[in-house]
Amino acid sequence: MKELKISESKSIANRHLIISSFLDEKLPEFVTRARDVTLLHRALCDFKKGAHHFRIEDGGTTFRFLLSRISRESGEFFIECSERVLQRPNQELFSCLEQLGVQLDIRKSSVAIKTQGWNSVSLKVDCSKSTQFASSLLLSSLCLPFNFELKCHHLNSSQPYFDMTLSLLGRRGVKFLRSENQIQVLSQQSPRSFRLEDCEVDMSSLASLLCVCIAARQDFFLKNHIEKSLQPDRKVFEFLKNMGVVFKSEEENLYCKSSEVFNLKPIKADLTHCPDLLPVMASLCATAQGESVLQNVEVTRWKESNRLQKSQDLLNAVGVESWEKDGNLHIEGVGRKELKELGLLTPVVFNCDQDHRMAMAAAVLKAAGYRITIETPEVVEKSFPDFWKISEVTPC
Repeated sequence: MKELKISESKSIANRHLIISSFLDEKLPEFVTRARDVTLLHRALCDFKKGAHHFRIEDGGTTFRFLLSRISRESGEFFIECSERVLQRPNQELFSCLEQLGVQLDIRKSSVAIKTQGWNSVSLKVDCSKSTQFASSLLLSSLCLPFNFELKCHHLNSSQPYFDMTLSLLGRRGVKFLRSENQIQVLSQQSPRSFRLEDCEVDMSSLASLLCVCIAARQDFFLKNHIEKSLQPDRKVFEFLKNMGVVFKSEEENLYCKSSEVFNLKPIKADLTHCPDLLPVMASLCATAQGESVLQNVEVTRWKESNRLQKSQDLLNAVGVESWEKDGNLHIEGVGRKELKELGLLTPVVFNCDQDHRMAMAAAVLKAAGYRITIETPEVVEKSFPDFWKISEVTPC
């Protein structure tokens, strides 16, 4: 039986890095080699040493979190990034920072920042496309000489990531007041030091491996499984159980004999709070027998790629019918029996459009038996560098 080993959550690690940057001590070191985390760690180390020029490549989270953090200090700064990063929704964050008195010069693949710190204003932020805007601002609101007030609109999409930010701030000793979607971080809040127990395994990476193993009908187990995770992608366990997958807990370990699950059941799953699950869940639903519906996935159009469209492209490339209607993705799963009867179809080449999660989605189908060549497999280094090794899927 295969053991699934996952490093720390990059979402949690990145938040702790920003919080820790306000302390006069070394930044925490993490086991994960996810590029988003290593880029932010390097940039913040340079920032604490007095650097003014930063290169963050394709890290969207890294860009948003770092931009707010460096805008807190007086001076002129410059961030270089990929064009793709600035093509993603960022205007809401730019607008908020400008209201705080920060001057931004947005270019094709860089941003010049001129700032004297933040002014005391009450902000309103539209989170309909991403809650990272609000998280970025809240994480950098520590140690201010005034109370920082933020009112969030349209928090429904990915709200658990926003709640994660508040939970981590609270665990680090930061005091704030919350009234529904209005937050007030109290003045002069300095966080306590980071502790190893403040982190947990990356649920998004785990979800990808779970779907690969189940598609391949491979038995597996997890050591020290945490039932109550801060990460919204923990919902994957509920979705998989609804598809007929059985998990068994023994002491602190979790076991699954997916070799005993031949026909997966189609599901209706609401991905409002866990949209990052769309690509791998769509691929796994393709191996179920019947129509599955992944609901409320419109927001995935603004991720690293247009994941809603790319998921359809991937499924259609291997002969699985899928369509979008009213922000929901419908998938007409062909079932395992039909996969065998179809002779595993014609070999296809899939371009994951620089998106790590689309590469993992293609891996789920390849584990199920489809003959897919996955271009630019190195994109997984953004979040899960060991994905191909642990999943045992050969991308080419």
